[in-house]
Amino acid sequence: MENLLDNDESLTRLFSNSVLPAATFNFGPKTVCFPHVDFGNLPFNWCWIWALGSYDWVLGGHIVLWDLEAVIEFPPGSLVAIPSGVCRHSNTRVRKKEQRYSF
Repeated sequence: MENLLDNDESLTRLFSNSVLPAATFNFGPKTVCFPHVDFGNLPFNWCWIWALGSYDWVLGGHIVLWDLEAVIEFPPGSLVAIPSGVCRHSNTRVRKKEQRYSF
């Protein structure tokens, strides 16, 4: 990351001291991602997904890893790393009065 920033003036760091080259904010209030692969991401790199909000994580907001045939309870505040450039993923809905965001 430092080499890239040092050699290209058009590049800037997202946040001070950030190791992430890019980020996506899903502001919700009921963020749901349909099954997808992030084809723009490097297939060998990790994509960090951080669940935020206020929801009953037993009833909704699960992360679904389709290629692994796995549905995982994903409480608010949870963080997972997946190779999103090759791993098809999504998440389930939350209930009517709940909120779910992701970063």
